[in-house]
Amino acid sequence: MKLKLKYLTVVTLVAGAFMMTSCSDTAKENKTATVSENVTSKDIKTVSGKINMIFVTQHGCGACEKLKAIMQREAIKTLLTSKFNVIFIDISKAGELPKGLEEPFGTPTVYFVDSKNEQLIGPMVGGKDETNFKEVLEEAINAYDAKYPAKEK
Repeated sequence: MKLKLKYLTVVTLVAGAFMMTSCSDTAKENKTATVSENVTSKDIKTVSGKINMIFVTQHGCGACEKLKAIMQREAIKTLLTSKFNVIFIDISKAGELPKGLEEPFGTPTVYFVDSKNEQLIGPMVGGKDETNFKEVLEEAINAYDAKYPAKEK
């Protein structure tokens, strides 16, 4: 496990060198969205009719902090509030992901899964700007809507 953490740290540092990041602490008090922080795979609770967005992070991840700041922007926050159950997992503390999710190559890695823990789209690896992140969220929503038509939700 220590070797994996060292590898993830190196990968994160290299990836961070290629990204412009800004630090901002998010959603400890996000009163409008369903947010769970620092949970283990056993602690994940699903919310009916919402997509589980599992955000894998680790201490010192600048790209993670930048993405968390983007998540606080009004358009993104509104989308997250209405359609997603946001779950933060610090991989260095949790040690494992929910069953069926592949090991992340680096952080941030964001998985979009339904209430059966089945992936709706492939994981989003690395930081994104607001426009690209919104496109990924919309892709997850479209996949969810295709899998669960309105009458089945």
